Amino acid sequence: MPHSDRDSVWLAGVAEFDITPPPGVDLIGYGNRPGPADHVLDPLAVRALALTPEGGSPVVLTGADLLGLGPESIRRIRAALADVVPPERLLLNHSHTHAGPTTVTLRAMGQADEAYVHMVERWTAGAVRLALRNARPARLAFGTAESSIGLNRRELRAGRIILGENPSGRYDPTVSVLRIVDAATGRPLACWFSHATHPVVMGPANTGISAEWPGAAVAALRATLGCPAIFAQGCCGDINPVRRGEHAVARSVGNELAGSALIAWERALPLDLSARGSQAVLETVALPLHRPTEAEARTALAQAEENLAAFHAARGDEPLSEEQSRRMVVPSLVGWARRYLAAAGGEGPDTVGMDVQALRLGDLQIVATAAEAFVAYSDAIRERSRTEHSVALGYSNGCFGYLPTADAFPNRGYEVDTAFKYYGTCMVTPECESLTLQALERCSEALES
Repeated sequence: MPHSDRDSVWLAGVAEFDITPPPGVDLIGYGNRPGPADHVLDPLAVRALALTPEGGSPVVLTGADLLGLGPESIRRIRAALADVVPPERLLLNHSHTHAGPTTVTLRAMGQADEAYVHMVERWTAGAVRLALRNARPARLAFGTAESSIGLNRRELRAGRIILGENPSGRYDPTVSVLRIVDAATGRPLACWFSHATHPVVMGPANTGISAEWPGAAVAALRATLGCPAIFAQGCCGDINPVRRGEHAVARSVGNELAGSALIAWERALPLDLSARGSQAVLETVALPLHRPTEAEARTALAQAEENLAAFHAARGDEPLSEEQSRRMVVPSLVGWARRYLAAAGGEGPDTVGMDVQALRLGDLQIVATAAEAFVAYSDAIRERSRTEHSVALGYSNGCFGYLPTADAFPNRGYEVDTAFKYYGTCMVTPECESLTLQALERCSEALES
């Protein structure tokens, strides 16, 4: 096909490092695991894609087979790369696999191995630098297809919201693909793709290290296209996979998603990269936290202590080791409740910071939040985009916890009532939606200035 002015040549480079930890590390994603990781189901990796317009500054997109990294890790990675790419041009996305190592300490999910976490930081920085050095002339195209691997999980049953199945709930079937090929030969250089579904095919009984369905999709795309594939997780805070089961099911779900990504790859049309080149903006939004009353906190503590007494009674004389305690939900939530009471007395912060990042690659806009954002934010991002194409991401540049929409708070459910206890001490308030939407609007406007 003849090239047009829209199909301008950029420099593109890709790199990937294996980050698979050895068995013995704690696994994150679920409480009440039977033990630490005792085998490796499939390898984990961090991957980087560097894109630079002619005469412009690079934008780097990374993807890693991890639940996420904490704010200190994000700061250290940014500092390590400050000489080659500024923070607003570096997007650090994580697949949010629930079968990965504990890289940020969440209650009841083990202890992070700090040595391993520091190695992940160095591997991430190394992948970015290598991707920049590997840059060569390339052509970029963007395409979409649809997949039905996920569905909304906020099910109303017996008058309450549970983690179930809500086929009539909001779900974004979009699979977005950025196709990068060698400018001279047309040979595939990289496939960057995104979809929004929790990587929770396997449950808490699993003790194998795995990249879950995103890793299987990456492997299938690489085998078919002959180039690295980089996965970016979307806004899937309220989306679970339709199929659940053992590792074979996770592979099957990943293969299914890869099939949709291949359709998007074949459908992809050249991006209009002559329009504004690459632009980037990064903003930290202060989201208010709900500070409980003393009565509310004392009730929570009493309930947690009652649950702990029943837990020990059920176990009889069998003592808990320190290692087991780190993985058990009931003992961990007593610690949370004590901090909750302290928060009622004025201790702790009143807000939590959430990064909102927007990148523009010609007529493609990529917007990311540092949260488990509900899928509704995908629609909000598209509505505010001034470009022809847009992709919405969560789990980027860290993750403070869940970002529900305001209408989810009256209905409550796991994402509102429970998840914050593992992440921290207090939940954000319903105002988080309007504050986030305002930030999205500012970022979109900034890309136009």
